[in-house]
Amino acid sequence: MPKALDEPIEPPGEVNPPDDGEDEGDAGPWVTVATFWQSTEAHLARIKLESEDIDCVIVDEFLIATDWLYANAIGGIKVQVPVARLAEARAALERPTHDDVPEKQVGTEDDASPDGGVSYASAIPECPACGSANTHRLRWSRQSAFLSLMLLGFPLPFLSRKRECHECGQEWTA
Repeated sequence: MPKALDEPIEPPGEVNPPDDGEDEGDAGPWVTVATFWQSTEAHLARIKLESEDIDCVIVDEFLIATDWLYANAIGGIKVQVPVARLAEARAALERPTHDDVPEKQVGTEDDASPDGGVSYASAIPECPACGSANTHRLRWSRQSAFLSLMLLGFPLPFLSRKRECHECGQEWTA
């Protein structure tokens, strides 16, 4: 039979054992090591810390995902670590991911890939007459765009293979 509401309810015993100070997993309070405006950046930092065996947690991610206008008010998405591992976490986040990859500048001779492939900088078509990379793709003429709009109700998105050089005015088919 259920107890009456007037009778006191006794607790079922100790829920939390007493703290004897011998718990090795207790790292103390958690502190913010980094703050981000996007959750993807916060998760990249979390993955970096977890790869270094540093416990971490992401705070306020779902609040900002629900209403991003709160991001400025609450200070962004925070990555927190135990206070005992704060210095180690900061060092891990400041360390580059790939130490052996040299930095390159776009548009230099270093852009050529080692396997002989075409890099972005060398993929820009050059003018066959003057060699300038200042070129653009020619669009439809106004007459063909107007004709397809009148006949079909929308312009057809055909891409032209013709290119024009801004420097010398040369037109060619790429």
